[in-house]
Amino acid sequence: MLDSPRRCAPKVAIVLAGAALFPSAALAKHPIVFTKLEKPGVPQVWAMQSDGHKRRLLHKPGYNPAISDNGKRVAFETSCGKKGTDHCIFTIRIDGHGLKRAIRFKNGHSVGGDPAWSPNGKRIAFDRYTETFNSDTDEYDTTPSDIYTANPDGTGVKRLTTDLGAHQPAWSPNGLRIAAAVESSVNPYTKEIWTMDTNGGNRYHVTFGSFDQVDPSWSPNGKEIGYLTRPGLGQGQEIYAVKPNGLGTRQVTHDAGISADGVLDFAWSPAGDKVVFAGQLADNAPDFIYREPSNGSGGFHQLKPFGGKDTHNLTDVDW
Repeated sequence: MLDSPRRCAPKVAIVLAGAALFPSAALAKHPIVFTKLEKPGVPQVWAMQSDGHKRRLLHKPGYNPAISDNGKRVAFETSCGKKGTDHCIFTIRIDGHGLKRAIRFKNGHSVGGDPAWSPNGKRIAFDRYTETFNSDTDEYDTTPSDIYTANPDGTGVKRLTTDLGAHQPAWSPNGLRIAAAVESSVNPYTKEIWTMDTNGGNRYHVTFGSFDQVDPSWSPNGKEIGYLTRPGLGQGQEIYAVKPNGLGTRQVTHDAGISADGVLDFAWSPAGDKVVFAGQLADNAPDFIYREPSNGSGGFHQLKPFGGKDTHNLTDVDW
């Protein structure tokens, strides 16, 4: 059940880093946002410069941040409600102020997330599924996930799909199409990339494969859709790119070591010439953030917002 943001304002704690860590002058360059998993497991939403410097804590707890195209506002997920049992999407300015609730998913009724801004910042896409307890089986029954859009204040909610099993929406740069990872009707438990109009119509099946194709992200010029998949059995995920018509598939990264998870999530740079990604490139290593050319030439560079000795997992990156 989607709840109006005007009802039952959640009690959440806001923790901001000092302004000296991220001065306003630094906002001239589009920042990178990400999640830091602090021990004992409390997620935090952070921002940093594209070179990994001048970090700023935006909100704690919070995770899965998505930055608007103008770099001024961040949507993220966190627990909410009086007992912290509900789940919400909030937005906050890149300076760490102006916290606003967008969508509330009521505990026991619905679960959702994966926020994505429209190019003009006037809509947020997200996925949602319902979850109800079945007393006969003593387990939770879930419906297939679907894609919705809403205004940033939580009003004007529109459902784009019905029982499609769609996750991780991503807007095209012109705002006319949305890509999503959709559960395959041919390969059980496998997701593939589809695109659709912003009303859910005119759907197009973009990718096919034996392994999950997930985390779609349009290149800034709209000529490619990046996504994650495994090159082969037992190999970690890498970034791939394909034209929206499903042709011209190419592998962007070749960085995952043997037995490593590989790339967990990624984003294009605003100019499209680079990708930033979070992942595990070596077996049993922490999840770190890296930057690499998007043309497939290789040569990743690790970003170290907390210094070279920090071993906390860093994930959920967006640029």
